[in-house]
Amino acid sequence: MDIEVIAGLAVLGIGVAVWGVKKYQSLMADGKLTLDEIIDTVDDVADKAKETKKEADMLLADVE
Repeated sequence: MDIEVIAGLAVLGIGVAVWGVKKYQSLMADGKLTLDEIIDTVDDVADKAKETKKEADMLLADVE
């Protein structure tokens, strides 16, 4: 695996981590967590996971 691919995956991982922290901070801003917020967050996380997988697959496709 090339260093460029490893670096790209690392940047992708850092981006997801930053997104997660910001999402957590926005959820906990008022100190309460409602069922609607949880459901919306689960949907957002699923969408983010699909998006991240597509980006990772594109990076790994360049290796093959």
